[in-house]
Amino acid sequence: MARSKGKLPSTGLDSERSEWFRGHFDAAQEVVDLCQSSGMNLAGKRIADIGCGDGIIDLGIVIKGKPAELVGYDLNEVDTAQLLAEAKAEEGITELPPELSFVQSQPERIPADDDSFDLVVTWSAFEHVGDPEALLRDISRVMKADGARSYNSGRSTTPSTVRTSGSGSLTASRSSSTATTRSQLESKLTKQPTRAGGR
Repeated sequence: MARSKGKLPSTGLDSERSEWFRGHFDAAQEVVDLCQSSGMNLAGKRIADIGCGDGIIDLGIVIKGKPAELVGYDLNEVDTAQLLAEAKAEEGITELPPELSFVQSQPERIPADDDSFDLVVTWSAFEHVGDPEALLRDISRVMKADGARSYNSGRSTTPSTVRTSGSGSLTASRSSSTATTRSQLESKLTKQPTRAGGR
C-alpha cells in the first residue's frame, strides 16, 4: 500500500462524506487498540468482517493492525474504486492493501471454508439479518476452533473485539456488545428453541 508524502490537499469530498470516512477510518484504531489491550495482536491473523458495508473500517484495520488477511463480506458488492478514491482524498492512500479483499455473500451464508478465521467481527449488521441464528451458525463454521467472534448491534461505529484462549475464556469485551468463542456459540445455538415455521 502506497501513501503519498507531505500535506494533503483539499479532499474534494463533501463535508458529510468526509466526516463519514473519518469517523469510520478512525474507528479502526479503536478496534486495534481493544484487541491489543486484550492480548490479541492482529498482525498475522486472518479476520472476517460480516456486513462490511463500504469497507472503510476494514481498510483502517488493515493499515493499523497489519493482519495477514482481512476479508469483508457484504450482500452488496463493495465499490473498491470509490473506497480508494475516498482513501486517497482523506489519507493519501494510492492503492488498496493486498491483504484486504471483499466478497459478496448471501444473507445467511458466508462463502468461506470451515475453520478459516482467527477473528470474525460484525457491527450494525444483525439488525438487517432475516435469520440471525442461521448467520451465527455460519459464523461458527468459518471460525477456527480457538477463534473469537464479536458483534455490536448498536449504532456505534466501533465494534468490540475480544480474544479467546484455547480454553474458550474471554479476556475482553464491551458491555454494548456480545462476544463468544466458537464452542460457546455452538452451545448457545443448540440450546435455542425452534421458532414457529421450522426455523
